[in-house]
Amino acid sequence: MRIAALLAIWPENRAVQRLARELDAQRRFVFEIEARPGTSDGGGSNASGDTRETEARLYSPPIAENSRLFAMFGNAVSHPPEGAVQRDRVGAALEYRQPQFRATAFATQSFGTLSEPGFGATLDWQPVDTWRLGLSAERFSASTPLRALRYGITSDELAARVTWRRDESLSFAVTAAYQPFSDGNRRTAGGFEARALIIDLPHFDVTARGDLYTSANSRSDGPYFAPRSDLTATAGMMIEHVAWRRYENSFVHALTIDAGSYSQQ
Repeated sequence: MRIAALLAIWPENRAVQRLARELDAQRRFVFEIEARPGTSDGGGSNASGDTRETEARLYSPPIAENSRLFAMFGNAVSHPPEGAVQRDRVGAALEYRQPQFRATAFATQSFGTLSEPGFGATLDWQPVDTWRLGLSAERFSASTPLRALRYGITSDELAARVTWRRDESLSFAVTAAYQPFSDGNRRTAGGFEARALIIDLPHFDVTARGDLYTSANSRSDGPYFAPRSDLTATAGMMIEHVAWRRYENSFVHALTIDAGSYSQQ
């Protein structure tokens, strides 16, 4: 209603026109896609070889302002020493969104090397400007190692994330996850992330980053990578430069430099 009033008063204003176009886009179908190819050598029996993951979502226009339906599509392929493993995943979900609250519930079906249904839910809540809480639960988790599927092993997952963000220049986050596998393995994981904007100039930013991650598995004799315990510690920076911008369209290139250590049992 406010945007419609602005258009009636200043129909020739470019900023008002852009705002109206953004609102129009939010009221239409939205399609998102992400592709992650990769390759690795060595690792003996844990080698994953060439991998390819693709995930896509198609959102409906808003329903009663605060809800959307969306369809999920996913394909993941890995080439361990035993041969190719493939997971095709489709699903349907309902999303409910408020300015400081978002929740989703979804059901999935996986095909390929192992056919299995799944379901899950997510919750994202920002009670105040500086704090954000995220929770998720999934039956037959998408993070189940592909190699485990070849042996008929699945896993579920419960995860939580708490973020404190003073402003766009400083934030900290703590994560935790519990992943029980159908072969009896119980994986627990936790992490800490820190981000600090140390250079903030027009068209040029430098962000310092620090990360800690640790996990533990109750069993490490399975056919997939599951060390008894491990620890990752990294620090670095991300340099971003806006090479071109015209109104809401921009082209940004970034360089990420990290160094750290990884240890495992």
